[in-house]
Amino acid sequence: MKPSPGWRSTPPDRRPGTSPFGRLRAARTCSLLHRVQASRRAEPPRPPPDAARRGRTQWLRRPPRRCEEAPRARPRYPGSWSERRPERASRVSSRSSAAPAGGSRSSRGFGGVPVERLQKILSHAGVASRRVAEQLILEGRVAVNGVVQTKLGSRADPERDEITVDGVPIDRRRYRYVALNKPAGVVTTAADDRGRTTVLDLLPAELRGLHPVGRLDMESEGLLILTNDGHLTNLLTHPRHAVEKEYLVAVDAPLSKAAIQRMVRGIEDDGELLRAASVVPVHPPDRQNWPGSAWLLVTLREGKKREIRRMLRALGRNVLRLQRIRIGPVHLGNLTPGSWRELTDVEVAKLYASAAYATPLGGPLPGGLQPLPSRGR
Repeated sequence: MKPSPGWRSTPPDRRPGTSPFGRLRAARTCSLLHRVQASRRAEPPRPPPDAARRGRTQWLRRPPRRCEEAPRARPRYPGSWSERRPERASRVSSRSSAAPAGGSRSSRGFGGVPVERLQKILSHAGVASRRVAEQLILEGRVAVNGVVQTKLGSRADPERDEITVDGVPIDRRRYRYVALNKPAGVVTTAADDRGRTTVLDLLPAELRGLHPVGRLDMESEGLLILTNDGHLTNLLTHPRHAVEKEYLVAVDAPLSKAAIQRMVRGIEDDGELLRAASVVPVHPPDRQNWPGSAWLLVTLREGKKREIRRMLRALGRNVLRLQRIRIGPVHLGNLTPGSWRELTDVEVAKLYASAAYATPLGGPLPGGLQPLPSRGR
């Protein structure tokens, strides 16, 4: 509300309530109101008319609440929504009483909502990628508890519902973790355009949905982890997590102490800095299967392409054999070339922990390896 022109034209000292007498009058009025309110608060509560009969302690207390009957359902009045639109009301009531789209009522999680989408369940089970799983659903090849699902928004509970693809039940386990001893001459990829043997060709059909964690050259061999857990893959491959990988390398000639220190400090190759976390000269456990005249135990914390071979080539050495023997806390062990095994829950938990807490260097060497005495140049 805008003030009147008279208010604006009136000087500030002559406006109502701004004179000394006006302020004094307002202060007295305010003081009087405070006194009245204070006196009312100080007075004891007035007793009700029947105080003598009930007693002082009774009327000071609040009377107990009486239990009332539950309110009855409000009767439908003429012209209600259900009467005006009977076909829509019947459709809503039938929809609420029907079973969920993703399966039975047991497949519903907290609050009556199914836990996961079908394409996500199929992807985690290793059946196919999410895009391929969506195509399978649209083609009507996926069923939940015997009911064919053709909508991408369908949900289900993999712990309770039976999910099938082309009539074959999927694996109920969400993630799979496999340790493989990759032999030389096998490509570390899921599929190869040239028709070469891949690491997935060494696994059974139910594990073909896994992907390799990191890579090994075609000429290299040793431990390789395959899984469908994308989070663990990121933890083991990203450089910032610094998960250690150990390699046993056979070279054609020994390395001097200065060359080993150079590998640890870093070697620049093609504009890229290559560096090892540690390099230790060792004797392999079985020299008959290891050619060359010198053997090194190299530890890396980054997975750059052909890093060890490029460093040794810059030092004038040729790699005769390269085998990865450890990834974090998981060792190659007694796995023969081409064989595989599933990781235990303890090993998976240690893999997750190794990404947050890197294992310190300088510990005992893997079984069978013996350190060489230090030598000068």
